Amino acid sequence: MTKSDYPEFEKELPLYQSYQYERRTTMGTTILALKVMGKRYPKYSAELLKSYGKRVGLKHKISRFKGTIERISKKKL
Repeated sequence: MTKSDYPEFEKELPLYQSYQYERRTTMGTTILALKVMGKRYPKYSAELLKSYGKRVGLKHKISRFKGTIERISKKKL
């Protein structure tokens, strides 16, 4: 299945797979935290991460960043 097969995917993702939607919107923040801590990180399109990152507020991004840093520090990630 490709994006062209299901054009409403982006609109319906938050409704049916909210966890996956949250992961997409905060992936840029997670990658930044991994880079800061010197860990390996997945390669994603910067343009894609930026477009998804606009869909979530700064407070949520900061919270996600801090949580990732804490998990890395406790060696749980």
